[in-house]
Amino acid sequence: MPAEMEPLGVNSTARDVEDYLERFDIWCLTKSNMDDKKLTAYFLHFVGKEAYTLIKNLVYPESPIDISYNELKKKVLQHFKPINFVAAERARFNMLTRSHSQSVRDFVLQLQTQAAKCDYGAQLEDQLRDRLIAGIQLPELQQKLLLCPHQKFQTIRKMCPDSRKFLIAIVCCNREEIFKQNDRDIIVIMMRYRDGETNPALWKTDYLPTVGVASTYLEADKLKTAG
Repeated sequence: MPAEMEPLGVNSTARDVEDYLERFDIWCLTKSNMDDKKLTAYFLHFVGKEAYTLIKNLVYPESPIDISYNELKKKVLQHFKPINFVAAERARFNMLTRSHSQSVRDFVLQLQTQAAKCDYGAQLEDQLRDRLIAGIQLPELQQKLLLCPHQKFQTIRKMCPDSRKFLIAIVCCNREEIFKQNDRDIIVIMMRYRDGETNPALWKTDYLPTVGVASTYLEADKLKTAG
């Protein structure tokens, strides 16, 4: 029988094991007449010698071939994802907050990446939604999202502004002026010093990277020209 999947590494991470099992499930969908006995046989064949020995130890004194694939899958996941591992990953997830140098989009990606390690199951969407609201670190947006506690995570995510919406605060002559244009609501802080420099590209800047440098200079140039 030709090998159609690589062996399962016994030193794999929990996420790697989950990916391996998902890929095996997908492979099984391509086969017809796949009963439970065949599922077990194919799985034990593909995992390789070292993983087979590990599985034998996990199910002892029973024989691996006599156990259903779903039960073997459960045993393997429990070995690679012990309770304390899941608890630690959930603790890390619950401490995530968006840093001031991080875009909302990158924060969402960070949440999704960490949540994949937390085994939330059916609670995944709720956990992602709640952590996004709690950790967004944009007070006005957070208040807006808190008014929608029962919305799905995907809906909440779409309510977050993208990289083209922003609020510019210009600091000049020790006086801060807030310019809000077209209801833009991601904050980009630009420190503009009127020291005779006329080239916007040379102004000192300290901004959130939700927009590119070129966009920031363009907006600053418009404001400077308008002023």
